[in-house]
Amino acid sequence: CHTLCEVGATRALDALRAVHRFLVRHPEEIVILSIEDETSAADTAAAIRASGLVDEVYLGDADRPWPTLRELVDRDERVIVLAENRPDGAPWIHHQPAVMQETPFHFRSPAALEAPDSCRPNRGGTAGSLLLVNHWVDTSPAPRVTIARRVNAHDFLARRVAQCRRERGMLPNVVAVDFYRDGDAAKV
Repeated sequence: CHTLCEVGATRALDALRAVHRFLVRHPEEIVILSIEDETSAADTAAAIRASGLVDEVYLGDADRPWPTLRELVDRDERVIVLAENRPDGAPWIHHQPAVMQETPFHFRSPAALEAPDSCRPNRGGTAGSLLLVNHWVDTSPAPRVTIARRVNAHDFLARRVAQCRRERGMLPNVVAVDFYRDGDAAKV
């Protein structure tokens, strides 16, 4: 679960097995797991092992130069595992703040997503080799699909991604949205 478990939760092993099934059905896809690790590093690693994903984890260094997507597919190292807090559970779990620069993640309105400082450095500073653009409106305790449709619309999202690319000087590798099926996140 995330934030409020009362709203809903999924067993980690079940979710990780679903990712494994997805990768089996889609052998050309790459997945980045960004783990909000409120469990021990050993438990996180154990869940990844038990799910079957361990056979597909990226074993290289999490730094420039990254392998190409084709190289990852050819080596069947299609799961990059990042942990927000404790990367010491296995050598293939990388410390997300060291690897990934990030934009702020707390926006109270669509206008806040469009604000000039919405792409400023946040967790991970400016040293990481990957860029995560957080793109959703916080309506805690639960996200609202009506707002997601608006901010995930092609023009709105494309403008923000372009703004972050200009300001940060790098192509966003990950764009995090609520309700990814609503709007044009995949197209953008």
